[in-house]
Amino acid sequence: MDNTELIKEECKIQKCNFVNIDSVYSCFYKKLSEVFETKVHEQKKIKCGLIFSENIITNVKYRKRITINDNITDGESVFEHIDTKGNSECIIFDNKLSHINFALMSKSNNTVIVRKTETEIFIYYKAAIYIIEDRKWSYRQNLELFSKKLKYILPSLDDEIFSKILNYAIYELSLNKIGTTIVYNTTKRFPLKDITRKEKCNLSITDIKDQKLIKNYLSYHDGAILLKMNGKVIYVNAFLNSKPSKNIKYKSSGTRHTSACNFSYRNKNTVIITVSEDGPISVFFRGNELSNITITTNYAFSYNLDSYGQMAKDIDEVADYGYETVTCPKCKTKYDIQYMTMTGNNDKEELYCEICGEQYYNMHCFILEGKIKSIEMGK
Repeated sequence: MDNTELIKEECKIQKCNFVNIDSVYSCFYKKLSEVFETKVHEQKKIKCGLIFSENIITNVKYRKRITINDNITDGESVFEHIDTKGNSECIIFDNKLSHINFALMSKSNNTVIVRKTETEIFIYYKAAIYIIEDRKWSYRQNLELFSKKLKYILPSLDDEIFSKILNYAIYELSLNKIGTTIVYNTTKRFPLKDITRKEKCNLSITDIKDQKLIKNYLSYHDGAILLKMNGKVIYVNAFLNSKPSKNIKYKSSGTRHTSACNFSYRNKNTVIITVSEDGPISVFFRGNELSNITITTNYAFSYNLDSYGQMAKDIDEVADYGYETVTCPKCKTKYDIQYMTMTGNNDKEELYCEICGEQYYNMHCFILEGKIKSIEMGK
């Protein structure tokens, strides 16, 4: 068995979902085996980059060259592009690209991107990242499905924005061993009563240019970063100062996790992401750790979900839903309400009329929301 066959067998053992991509690009494993071979120049491993795609990349600005040689690519802004016929050319991007750029590029049909740095090899396929360091494999996945299912227990969540935030936390922060706390508010009004020591900021975590500035800032500051519902950063270096509650079951005694747990319990329209320097990512909502995302060798990262973590399974298993139309007893305004009950966490929730301020509904549940259906006009 030659080296090319050994590399393919290794990918099978690691259960890589691109294992049969050589049916599209016949030279794929030959090229990959060359990347795996350790080459040293001036006591440093040589960096390189490959893009396998049926068509030329069109969603990132680049200049391209027709000729290619083995030493020109760097896996940052210069890549060898290989098509299905085995033709190759050199692509020089205008700027160094991030993990998110590569992950998004790899969402295109049958596109695989291979990068070799001085210490690791990254393989991007279908918006997931395979990471190989000293022949030890790990796997990081796109979290769009997780975000969509989170929306079922928090309807005001913009799952597209939150997915971008969560992917940024994984690909750019966790991957670079940057620890922080991200507070994402899902309504227009931002809760500031439990926040002290904050600095104003005017960047967007969903903007690629701003992401680099945010990452650099977080590398040197330990405070939380506060986001509006559209992903705009309003404060950085913030301190979350919510009081603990007897109703919270703490899974970790760490300061970052405890403060996130307390704040999310007191501010029920916020979702908090904590990133540890050693990699794991946790998602907190209403005083509960919905997810602890860790990297597992050979397989995808796991969401260790409990209680409401049922959302990671079939949506029917998430909770019981209910819809109802009710009338305010004082001003007769009609409301469409939606409620959700979940085992083990059903506090008493109350709804107050937006017109007269009267309480028009209450029940023990996990989520209770109401929207005006019609207003009774006075005679």
